[in-house]
Amino acid sequence: MGEASPPARVSISRALHQTPLEVSRNYDELASGRSYVQSDPIGLGSGINTYIYALGDPLLFIDPFGLDVFVCMYPHAANGAGHVGLGISTPSTVGFYPVYPFPDPGSIHGPGTVHPANEPDRSCKQIRTDPEKDHCVEQRIARRQQSPGTYDLATRQCTSFVRDCLAECGIPHGQYTGPWPKTFFGTVGQ
Repeated sequence: MGEASPPARVSISRALHQTPLEVSRNYDELASGRSYVQSDPIGLGSGINTYIYALGDPLLFIDPFGLDVFVCMYPHAANGAGHVGLGISTPSTVGFYPVYPFPDPGSIHGPGTVHPANEPDRSCKQIRTDPEKDHCVEQRIARRQQSPGTYDLATRQCTSFVRDCLAECGIPHGQYTGPWPKTFFGTVGQ
């Protein structure tokens, strides 16, 4: 019998059905489960802390089976009104943002866009899900990325984006239906 070869590396992006939100992390398939091959595959491209994808604490924020959704609150964004974002198997989130300037000065609505949340100060909630719900959230985010539509501060903003994604995928999202990110974040997961 020949010598056993080491297990092949598997790209998470292949498992995520090749959508725009893929995070290409290489894992070694080990008998004990998956583990990161390196702290961050893009190295210092996202800053000096190569564990930033795990909020600087890779031992606390783990998702060994890739079955979690993260909702993160950015309390100082939007001039203190806050912002919420959504991440799949990582606290690196995306959110729904307005494209400034709005066409009508003084307006509270205009074109919207989905892009990564870049605010440094955040709090995150990790919600246990299953592969179907992860895939569902990924599809909802991709759909909004492809066709973002209008951003409206009162009716269609970051809070409604995250809440709608969670609700459509059967993930607990609380009872709050208003636009305020901080209030919504307090109810997520309930």
